[in-house]
Amino acid sequence: MNILYHYRTRGTGGESVHASGIINALRRLGHHVLIASPTGTDPTTTTGEDPFKGKSRGKGWLWISRFVPQFLFELLEIAYNFIILPDLLLALNRHRISFIYERYAFFLFAGALSASLRRVPLLVEVNELSGHERLRRQVFTRPARLIERWVFARASAILVVSEFLKREIIKMGIEPRKIHVVPNAVDVRTFQVEAIDGTLRRELGLNGKFALGFVGWFVSWHNLEMLVRCCARIIKQRPQMRLMLVGSGPLRETIEAIAEQQGATELLVFTGSVHHKQIPSYIAVMDACVIPHSNEYRSPIKMFEYMAMGKPVIAPSFEPITSVIEDGKTGIIFAAGDESRLEQAILSLIDQPLLRSRLGQMARQKVFSRYTWDHQARRALEIFEKVQCSTLDLQPRT
Repeated sequence: MNILYHYRTRGTGGESVHASGIINALRRLGHHVLIASPTGTDPTTTTGEDPFKGKSRGKGWLWISRFVPQFLFELLEIAYNFIILPDLLLALNRHRISFIYERYAFFLFAGALSASLRRVPLLVEVNELSGHERLRRQVFTRPARLIERWVFARASAILVVSEFLKREIIKMGIEPRKIHVVPNAVDVRTFQVEAIDGTLRRELGLNGKFALGFVGWFVSWHNLEMLVRCCARIIKQRPQMRLMLVGSGPLRETIEAIAEQQGATELLVFTGSVHHKQIPSYIAVMDACVIPHSNEYRSPIKMFEYMAMGKPVIAPSFEPITSVIEDGKTGIIFAAGDESRLEQAILSLIDQPLLRSRLGQMARQKVFSRYTWDHQARRALEIFEKVQCSTLDLQPRT
């Protein structure tokens, strides 16, 4: 089958991990996936690049996203539809495309329009909706919502990463039967327990230490400030405690300042930005992993990567997380924002190595059985098959 994958990002950071996961899985299943994007980049070649550095082909887009005023940025997002539409129509004309798989972005209607014009099924993947918590505050929220509803009404199927997003889309008047919850996942070919590297642990100064790990960008929505405050208290009780931070971002100086104010400068172990291909080796060094904060709609990819590596995960009590992690069985859940409960969870893992091992093993088994990119790609193909069948059922009999 020929599948046209359309996304409107630079193809770096977390979104590239999701995109490349689905694309690679579809290709492994024997399908030909064509790419349409602002830079023309296949995200499988840029997976996990640092979005705060302009090394990729999308350097110009990085400059725009950082320095252009928000209202103008949103107008450019709308204008993108008219830039990409001829490319989408050309791809549909040249190739026998079975369906378009689109990663929805705000103000993006080109995929839905081209699918309607060429009568091709459209599967829309939704990771967030207009008006919800995000780093860039929207200016044209009402037009964004109108476009969303227009796109969702014309989509053949909608794939959301959480039940929360499904409920919100149903409130728009979209038929529930065409909305499917498909959480994020992990590439288990890359994230293998065998990735452990004793040399790396020694180089990071972690021999004989308890390493609590975080992988991601140092930005406000992760609430790393709370995590550092919490760990700074713990290190005074458990001197072997270390907080291993894999990544980079604008809040690094803030994090360092908090640790210094708390008299715990030895707590932090920074690795700097690490390419996604190297992440398994760094997770392997960790004794436990933490997601300090999330939100109601996000399905954190790092959660699945931690679990695939057999690591116990401490995470906040948001529905997309608790639908995967069962407290006390495949991880530890704490009430979001509750520093006391987070501290208790960390202490329990420091003091109980057998608990760490049991939680990690159960987490790994769960991910391998349900949350791989191959599983999610098969789900998308099953949904497409159902779309085809329902379309055939609606055609007049002769």
